[in-house]
Amino acid sequence: MTELLNALMDGFAVFHFLRPLWLLALPALLVSGWWARRRERATDQEEGAIAAHLLGPLTLDRFGKRRVRPSDLMVVSGMLCAVAAAGPAWRPAISPFFSETAPVVIALETSTSMLATDVAPSRLDRSKQKILDLLAQRTGARTALVAYAGSAHTVMPLTDDPAVLKSFLEGLEPAIMPVPGDEAAAALALARDMLAKELQRGTVVLVTDGVAASQLPLIEADEASLAAGVVALVVGTEAGGAVRFEDGSLALDSVGRPLRAAVDQGLLAGLEARGVPVVRSSVDQGDVMRLVRRIRSNRERAGEDQALPFRDEGYWLLFPAALIGLLWYRRGFTMQWVLLGALWLGFGVPEAASAETFLDLWLTPDQQGRLLMERGEPETAATRFADPMWRGVAAYRAGDNEVAVVAFGAVGSADGEYNLGNAYVGLGDYAHALAAYRRAIALDPGHRAASANLSLMAEILAHEEEAEEDSEASGDLGADEVKFDLEKGKGKKARIDSATQLDVGAAEQWMRQVETRTRDFLELRFAIDEQRKRANE
Repeated sequence: MTELLNALMDGFAVFHFLRPLWLLALPALLVSGWWARRRERATDQEEGAIAAHLLGPLTLDRFGKRRVRPSDLMVVSGMLCAVAAAGPAWRPAISPFFSETAPVVIALETSTSMLATDVAPSRLDRSKQKILDLLAQRTGARTALVAYAGSAHTVMPLTDDPAVLKSFLEGLEPAIMPVPGDEAAAALALARDMLAKELQRGTVVLVTDGVAASQLPLIEADEASLAAGVVALVVGTEAGGAVRFEDGSLALDSVGRPLRAAVDQGLLAGLEARGVPVVRSSVDQGDVMRLVRRIRSNRERAGEDQALPFRDEGYWLLFPAALIGLLWYRRGFTMQWVLLGALWLGFGVPEAASAETFLDLWLTPDQQGRLLMERGEPETAATRFADPMWRGVAAYRAGDNEVAVVAFGAVGSADGEYNLGNAYVGLGDYAHALAAYRRAIALDPGHRAASANLSLMAEILAHEEEAEEDSEASGDLGADEVKFDLEKGKGKKARIDSATQLDVGAAEQWMRQVETRTRDFLELRFAIDEQRKRANE
């Protein structure tokens, strides 16, 4: 309830009309309604023609003037149309291509308290499942993972491949962390550094069972740059539970008693007081959906900061206005006409007519496509959109890159060429992607996203050519074809040593060369990170 009220207050704070001059029609409609009422009353009374004591008994439906008349309803319908034409708005119009792709960094607490069993099977296992549920809700979005206990470490940088992220998520456990403790502020700082390099404003999702009191002042000190984009998912109960290791043994405290961990409600209140919304874990998907809404609202606030245009929400008023207008075609309005309309909708529509045909009477193809996109049906939306940019976005979201290439190729703008390059990347056609990014920069030299992808494509193609030259120079039979997976490997060569930052390409190369568990790799990686940090202090 509190979240709903906050959302309503945020909407009212920025509510405005895009075309406020249309509101001048409201007083004109009220005057016309008053004039129509007066004229009907004068006509009914026939003043001077019949004596007043005889006019009443001789008048049919003499009490009708006290009821709501069709003219009154037409005034109401006109007022609704005037308000709709004025363009009420309270949400920024985020670009559809980036509507669900804003970057998110998940900071997962991996301390001993996360092994508490008050949430089955354990807080850590439940947290991992919630993270996977969140990834499923953000298909195609870029997500990074940070693990922290007494130190914070990058598990996986921003990637749109949930399979790679899932494999490393499963290897996280308290035993691999080099330093025990709770350094939530360090994890948030690391996440902030990762998001600072992104073109879009991102969100940090802190998955924890609580924050130590010593961390609250540090979070408060960083509030200006970070807290507005942070949301905490708290896993655990106030009653707490026993802490058990993977082998089933109980963890013991300093005096040899079984260790119990409980969520401190006061510390959570302190976290909220510093501007970090807290979402409590639930057994259903409610907590994940609240996280998705928080991420979306943070993205929309970022849109306000960038002075993006607002969405025209006036079309919602057209539906009641149209229903009222239907009653005007007969004098008066009766239940019979309502029943007739219901019968027509239920039985009078020919079998050849479809739901799409009915929607065509009220919504344009682009409006139908937008509604389908908001319902999470990009495959169907791609068949409805008339605008090539929107059709390409829907096809790209649905994974149909071939259709997306055709659609984006018909746009002809810098954004269209940029999106065309992304669609070519999805097809593995890096040469055409490079050409598309170059055209985007030629149309808009300040297109930073196209410039970044152009550099990446050039690097990938250079590596591919270098690999082919090496193969030819060695005279070995080699492979039939060499490809670099952009989505997973980013096309980068990786050398694993103590100075190498973990990225997707390095992780995959290491996993191919060394037969070991992901857990062991992360333990070694975190130990090297911690040694390097201490050496630099």
